[in-house]
Amino acid sequence: MKSRILRNALRGGLAAAVLFSFLGCAGPNIIREQAVPGIPPGKYSHIIRLYNPEGEPERSLAGLVISTGSATVCSDYPREIIIKSLDELPLMEKKAFPYFNNYVIRDKDEIVGYVSLQIGYRTVIWRTAKDPACAYRAQIVLPDHVWLSGKHHDADQSGINW
Repeated sequence: MKSRILRNALRGGLAAAVLFSFLGCAGPNIIREQAVPGIPPGKYSHIIRLYNPEGEPERSLAGLVISTGSATVCSDYPREIIIKSLDELPLMEKKAFPYFNNYVIRDKDEIVGYVSLQIGYRTVIWRTAKDPACAYRAQIVLPDHVWLSGKHHDADQSGINW
């Protein structure tokens, strides 16, 4: 009986130690999201253009990930194109861009980049010390669409719900 209690206590202690080590490793690597009213004009070293997965022409821009040059900022978004300037955006995207949610990537007191996303999209910014080619990674979280929940607007619900 005592050996069973001791064994369960050791297992619980080991599980707690592993959990706390994961929390300790993951916590400092996430950079807190800081909203800004807009992205200041200027010359940037690296701009990633993110496409909307729905692919409609009017909503083709999902967002931008901008690196100021002091460090490299990457994205995990599946559809992206690197552009040199914000002037390369098509007219419809230039008009939609001011209405996006904007976030600054600030590590300590240094601004390393910006993220600008459509309303509904979210981001988690990670510091990746192990990858020098990508010092910061913007993980893009897709919005919760109605079609993901199984509720289709024009579909007969009896045919798709089993």
